[in-house]
Order: sequence, then C-alpha cells, then structure tokens
Amino acid sequence: MALIMGIDTGGTFTDGVIVDSTEKKVLCKTKVFTLKHNLVSSISECISNLTAWDADKISMVCLSTTLATNAIVEGKRGRVALLLTGGRPEGQLPADICIELRGRLNIKGREKESVDTDEVLRSIESFKDCVDAVAISGYASIRNPAHEL
Repeated sequence: MALIMGIDTGGTFTDGVIVDSTEKKVLCKTKVFTLKHNLVSSISECISNLTAWDADKISMVCLSTTLATNAIVEGKRGRVALLLTGGRPEGQLPADICIELRGRLNIKGREKESVDTDEVLRSIESFKDCVDAVAISGYASIRNPAHEL
C-alpha cells in the first residue's frame, strides 16, 4: 500500500486527504478553516486530523495552494520585487520592481559569473521599505545551489 498525503490551502478552507495510490482510493479526508494570519496552524490541524494513518507508510506529501492566485484575481496582491540572476527572460514579468544582478550559471549549473554579494545587499536596501514581498530567481539554480544566499 503506497499512501499519499495531499494538503490544499485555499482562501476559506484547507483540505487534507490520504490516498492509496495503488488502489486509487481515498482513505481519509478532512477540511479545516484556513487562518490566513497563521497558515501553519491550518496545515498542522489538517495533518493532525489525518494521523490515523501510519506516517511510515506515507510515501509522498503534496502541498498546494490557491492563495496567490486568489490574491491576483481579487486585486489584493502586494508590491513585489524580483531579483534575477542569469539573465532576464523575454516578456513582461509580474513584479513592481525587477533588478537583474550579476551572477550566472550555464544550463549544466557550472558558474560562468559569480554573484556580487555587495550588489545584492545594495539592491535590497534600495527597495526594502516599498515592497511587501521579494522573489529571487536564478537561471539553472536548481542544478547548482552555489548562488543561493
């Protein structure tokens, strides 16, 4: 029996489920209120409600959320700064402030240009009082964590 735990945090409810992936059958499910000011509490309560199952038999845990999508649709998103390494992709980026930093990896994760930590700190200083969130994205960073600060 291969069990999968799934948790989906939505705007109103956080849903949890235990699925037997071999039998393709839902074994247990729960629904709790989403506390937007304390998402960990909602997720923890969801997991607690599913504890009748032996944790050692759970082979995968899947987390998902619609909170970001909801915020965009409802026009409630905050101001976002995006820091990029490895080049800027074409097209419009969904950020209020977009800064391209030095630092580059090739597709195999080998460093082509090192990150300038002072440049990163100066960049953060320039917007720290006018954004609600920061996203940092690096080309090929999944292949090499050297540029993770």
